[in-house]
Amino acid sequence: MNFIHIFINSSLWICFSFSNSLQAQIIQDSWRFKDTIHISADQVFMDQLSRIFVFSAKEKKLSIVDQLSNPLVVHTNRDFSKNTFIDASNPYKILIYYPEASRIQFLDKFLAVLTERNIGEMSQSDVVGVNTGGELMYFKDSRIHIEQISPVEPIVSQSIFFERTDTYLGGVKLLQCQQNYFLLIPGKGLMIFDSFLNLVGEYSNHEIKLITTDRNDIYLSNGINIFVWDLKKHEAIAIFHSQEPIQSFAIMGQKLLICDERHRVILYENQSR
Repeated sequence: MNFIHIFINSSLWICFSFSNSLQAQIIQDSWRFKDTIHISADQVFMDQLSRIFVFSAKEKKLSIVDQLSNPLVVHTNRDFSKNTFIDASNPYKILIYYPEASRIQFLDKFLAVLTERNIGEMSQSDVVGVNTGGELMYFKDSRIHIEQISPVEPIVSQSIFFERTDTYLGGVKLLQCQQNYFLLIPGKGLMIFDSFLNLVGEYSNHEIKLITTDRNDIYLSNGINIFVWDLKKHEAIAIFHSQEPIQSFAIMGQKLLICDERHRVILYENQSR
């Protein structure tokens, strides 16, 4: 049974609390197998041009590949690791965050380095991202910060309190979708903020551990199922069930890219879109 508590205060925020077992509306699976990308990977991404990115921590390289598994462009870096965060949704400003070095890079669409900078000491439960305006955003010291291009003063959220355990290390993610910001803390759930970083919603679900966006929708996964987050109803709707545990996934347009725990990369297409 789901328990939904709705609180309305001066900032009109809505908090949804769910039971421990994952509850979501199941809809017919319309994704069909398209192809296997014959490259071992740890993470997969797609940009708004529907280009396929595969990342291998072991081989320390990020590659753009075609559907025949041919590498088109390759970027290597000795600092690549299993904790490296990559946001490739903007094809002209690809973000790479090296948490062990507290350093970020922006790459162009050919994976050449545009800029590089240190961002100061950060813990393993902190994370960096980039919004649709190309502004750097990060979750640090229990707050979300957005470094605005103009004005200079950053936007900062209120403190976000949670018990810091090993469960969260390396799994925290911060993304923007439409006008909202989404902070995923595995073991806690999803927190939703407006453009001024006011908390407007919360999805309390300890099973959700992966998140991605195509800039129009937010997608979540518990490692077996993939859900789309309904921005109006504030609920997770199941759209895909995997036969193998999901390690990483990306959705763009009609394409779904899965990297399973055996490091296989599989491409699906949506027949109903």
